[in-house]
Amino acid sequence: MKAVLFDFDYTLADASRGIIVCVTHALTVMGLPVASHDVIRRTIGLSLPDTFSRLSGIDEEPARARFKELYLERASEVMVGLTELFPGVRETLHSLAAREVRLGIVSTKTGATLRKILAKEELLSLFGVIIGGDEVTRTKPDPEGIHRALEALEVQAHECLYIGDAVMDVEAARRAGTAFAAVLTGVTPRHELEALGAAVILERLTDLDLVARV
Repeated sequence: MKAVLFDFDYTLADASRGIIVCVTHALTVMGLPVASHDVIRRTIGLSLPDTFSRLSGIDEEPARARFKELYLERASEVMVGLTELFPGVRETLHSLAAREVRLGIVSTKTGATLRKILAKEELLSLFGVIIGGDEVTRTKPDPEGIHRALEALEVQAHECLYIGDAVMDVEAARRAGTAFAAVLTGVTPRHELEALGAAVILERLTDLDLVARV
């Protein structure tokens, strides 16, 4: 593989504490019932408007936009500090980069937040491209973000591995034509990933180092 693209939440890092804080804040300000932490965790990876609709049952665009606005306001205050890399991620990324594997991120998280977190962790320079959910017109499972990342890294789809934890990641990779590896550090169970055709399933991201050598 010439390149590896990553999802972010539940793949490289656990941002669930920050996401729960931001979702709870937005729903409270809007006067809506607050979902349990477990229910909120199961929405991680969705776009913010879709998160709102999933949690509230409301599909009206003004409400979806208001939720996104409130969420992002709170996220700008807490998200970086409440996000933690999974154990071994730092070492795995450095190992891949040392072998001149090109690295990128395609996530529904905003590009600015991704860059701030990676800068805090002193990992930003390892990535040749970062595509946030606010930097595409269509978020995953649409393959737009992956296509843009491939172009930026100057690699073909068959030369790239995309890795993520969720159903939408499997579908985005399939539609983009890249190989896919799933990690079980999210909330999607193995059987769902297998049912969608995820041939490579890793217990944790540190196992990616072995896959990338193939």
